Formats: sequence, structure tokens, C-alpha cells
Amino acid sequence: MEQYISQLIEDILAAHRTKNDYVQVVDDSFETHIAEVERYLSGEGEQKVVDICGLYAEQFPPKERLNENQMQRVAEAYLQMLNSWNIDIYLPEKLPVDIAYDLLIGTLEREIFITNDEYSHIDIDLCSYDVDTCPFGSDYCSCKEDMKEWGNNDMENFERNDGELP
Repeated sequence: MEQYISQLIEDILAAHRTKNDYVQVVDDSFETHIAEVERYLSGEGEQKVVDICGLYAEQFPPKERLNENQMQRVAEAYLQMLNSWNIDIYLPEKLPVDIAYDLLIGTLEREIFITNDEYSHIDIDLCSYDVDTCPFGSDYCSCKEDMKEWGNNDMENFERNDGELP
């Protein structure tokens, strides 16, 4: 399995976005910026992560066949690859690697907006903002603490709006 993991990590490294992959914007006018914002808001630029990076869930072994170190190495390589595409994912600090591994592989089917510049970042939000249904599990979900940090008024608004942020 170790040889396969090494090959998988090489495939993940090959999926990184390079400086040459960015569209060279000649027109950096306000109008061009607004056109990019409109493209984002319309969903026009959304693509599945699998289509962006060329990696498929089938390439990733089930977590039961991997040890903790192998899952950690694959997860770190995958996060670095996403970051090369300006895609950020928040994972709780103490989240066990087997949960993180499954969640990360699951992002391959997520549709996201890819920007044409190297400075804008897109977040893939895995949290449902409901401790009972949180994909991190109630032991690792941090949304209750986040809500407290935002203040009780925001928490009341959040609950009143069926989980939509105020």
C-alpha cells in the first residue's frame, strides 16, 4: 500500500495549479472586476473539484486500508493542492485524521467557483452550523463557540433564520 500512497501523492502534486494556469488579466479595470463578481454570483464559473484537478474519489483508498500516517500524508498533500487553486477548507484543529480524510475526499464532487487571478480565495465550508448534523461530529464541531464569539444576538438571528447567517 505504501507504494500506492507514494504514487497517489505524486498524482496530487501533479494536480497543483501553476502560475501558468492563471488567466493573465490585461484589463484590471473596475468593470472587469465587477464582471468577475457577477460571474461568481451567477454561478457561471462553478466547476466540480474533480474537473478542476483531475483526481477521482476512486483513486483514494478507503480509510480502513490506510494507517494514520498514510491518511495524514494524503490529506496534507490534498489540502496543499486545493490551496494551489486558491481553495481553502477549515478543519477543526483536533479533528481525527480519519474523519478529515473522508471529508476531504468528499469535496471532489463539490462545485466551486475558480477565480481567474492568483489573489482571490474561495472557501469550501464543510460545517452545517448545526451541532447535531455537523460533519465534524459533535465532539469536534466548533460552530457553537463561533456563535458565542459572534454574540448572543447573532445566535438568536441565526436560529430564527433557519441556519442562515444574519
